[in-house]
Amino acid sequence: MVKLKKINILISVFLLLLFCSVSIRGDVFTFGPGKGGKPWGADLLGGSKLWTEPALINGVKSNVDLVLIKKELNECYTILKNRFPEAIFRFNSESLLIEIKREKGTIERIYLVNVGKGAFPVLQFSMEIPADMPKNPEWPDRLPLPPSSSPRTVIDLTGRGALYGAFDSLLSAEQIYADISSKMVTDGWTPMGKGVFLKESPMRMVLISASDGENGKAHGFILKRIMKSN
Repeated sequence: MVKLKKINILISVFLLLLFCSVSIRGDVFTFGPGKGGKPWGADLLGGSKLWTEPALINGVKSNVDLVLIKKELNECYTILKNRFPEAIFRFNSESLLIEIKREKGTIERIYLVNVGKGAFPVLQFSMEIPADMPKNPEWPDRLPLPPSSSPRTVIDLTGRGALYGAFDSLLSAEQIYADISSKMVTDGWTPMGKGVFLKESPMRMVLISASDGENGKAHGFILKRIMKSN
């Protein structure tokens, strides 16, 4: 059985890897949901649902589901590739990222990650983005936003003390890093490497990522999470 401490760490990594695709255009493909309209991972891959995390996506209530998978990641990839041959996958030895556009306009984003040996070697995260999600969310004061930037997605995992924001910017990726880093240091955060900051009382973590895109626009995202209370 996957240890809860390890799952906590993986949730932070999941947020970083899964939510970053909110900022990336393209790579969207369409196929049907699993049996009974439920997330297909537990049905198709032979998994067991672990729990559901409540989330607010651009102010709209949604959920993030966690499922334990009995199959190895390579086997999951083979099954999904055969089932959805025209889909676009982001796959490596440690993780698999896939996005589903459902019939009613909602988008299900799914991330599979290796968690080690045992009865359930793979952990699946998935979240459903509502069709009526506001396009221009209000940016929270708790997250810095570079100048000449437009909010795209704000996700609040209310039960995890985690807040995520994605944005487009007319700045370059390096300018985004420089601007946010300057604001974080001024606010008392300690840099732990490029795009990583910590602050105590309580212990908090911020992860920043930015990449240059097409048409002179860059994409960036910020993840802020309380690691432990005093």
